[in-house]
Amino acid sequence: GRTRPKSMVIRATKAYLREEWDGDLLDILSSSLNKLGLEQGASVRNKNLNKYDFFNTVTSAKSQEILNEFYRQLAKDLVGFRILTRGKLEDLGLEKKAEELKIKY
Repeated sequence: GRTRPKSMVIRATKAYLREEWDGDLLDILSSSLNKLGLEQGASVRNKNLNKYDFFNTVTSAKSQEILNEFYRQLAKDLVGFRILTRGKLEDLGLEKKAEELKIKY
């Protein structure tokens, strides 16, 4: 968190406290995935994970091989690139541009 923009830390904290986030999952992760989102415009719509029963699948997998295949399929189905989000603009110091474009998430 210390190396991440203040906007990202606040956004992530609010999402965790609310236990809900409708936006891009990569906009609230404090990791190299957040960096990938900023540098490559990578995006994963958090709500899209619901249809994959993500939590139950990950916690009940019988082997690493099953998990790896599940993750590969998720990446193929859910990860997009060159996607502009409000969080990415805020983290880059472009809050005014996000307002101009009326980007919700």
